Amino acid sequence: MPINQVIREKRKEHGFTQEQVADYLGVSAPAVNKWESGASFPDIALLSPLARLLGTDLNTLLCFREGPSQQEIHAMITDLDTNVKAHGIDEGFAAAIRYVHQYPANGPMIHQIAMLLDAKLLMSGMKPEEKRAYEDRVLALYKQASECEDSQTQVNARFMLASKYMLRTEYEKAQNMLDLLPERNEIDKKKLQADLYIRQGRLEDAALLLERKLQTVLFEILNLLTGLTDIELKEGNINNAAYIAEISASAAKLFDQWDYSAYIIPLQVAAAREDREESLSIIKSILQALITPWDAQSSPLYSRIPASNEVSREQLQETLSKKALPPLLSELEHNQKYAFLWPDKEFQQIIKHYRSLC
Repeated sequence: MPINQVIREKRKEHGFTQEQVADYLGVSAPAVNKWESGASFPDIALLSPLARLLGTDLNTLLCFREGPSQQEIHAMITDLDTNVKAHGIDEGFAAAIRYVHQYPANGPMIHQIAMLLDAKLLMSGMKPEEKRAYEDRVLALYKQASECEDSQTQVNARFMLASKYMLRTEYEKAQNMLDLLPERNEIDKKKLQADLYIRQGRLEDAALLLERKLQTVLFEILNLLTGLTDIELKEGNINNAAYIAEISASAAKLFDQWDYSAYIIPLQVAAAREDREESLSIIKSILQALITPWDAQSSPLYSRIPASNEVSREQLQETLSKKALPPLLSELEHNQKYAFLWPDKEFQQIIKHYRSLC
């Protein structure tokens, strides 16, 4: 039960009016009314006397022992998503904070809220300096989630914090988070589960599990190759970086991955070389791939993974154009590694064309 409902029900249970509660705490009756409506919350200094007046404890008042169900959390996330789409990022953050105030100890909910807001920022196309204040607030939410009692949420939130701190070059904080993460279990539960399904004759279940596992592994491999490429470029080993780029592109095609993933590392290398022709060619390919939905089911490797029945291929392409293009275009326009392309007329035309699709 949210704090506003606790205050209202406990007040009525004791037969107090809002004015009487206000007089006891030295605040105005409209302030109490706002507490009960959820429009605002009591100052921290008032929590203990308020709990005593209402004959309860702080744990009950602040909902530390209660939390929303998974269905309620899903509804909250959906509401936040709708809110951001309709009213913008500021209203989305304000609504998120209201939910967090209602359930300040519910780590899973707070973590999901942080992830949603994080994704919205990524897709916003804002300049880095514009995003900083919002990113600080997302970071605070991840930190709050990392301190909850749910062990899986702790791990997930600490992983996100480590990643965020690294991006901010706050390496000591990143290391602190990494030190808190458990070592990966070498025993693969999903593979063992698939083996059990096969022995039980549940072949479709086994295949679906393995297909999803394959996608996860391939994504991890791409991340590893991206990291190795970055190291080679920093050490000036451009030929080694180019070799890794070729391997990553070949692997993406070999395993029927989305075309977009085949161009990520080659673009990294072409930009490091400041190769105008190659960079522009890859940028055109990667932008076109980005707005072309991946038809995973056409490959025997992923044929059992269900496609979304909620949107058509055309609707998905429109969504990708509106949500995925802006952040990539912003990266191309503002990241210094692409500065050698900024004066180029063809580059400007490419950006202009794809901006028109957003």
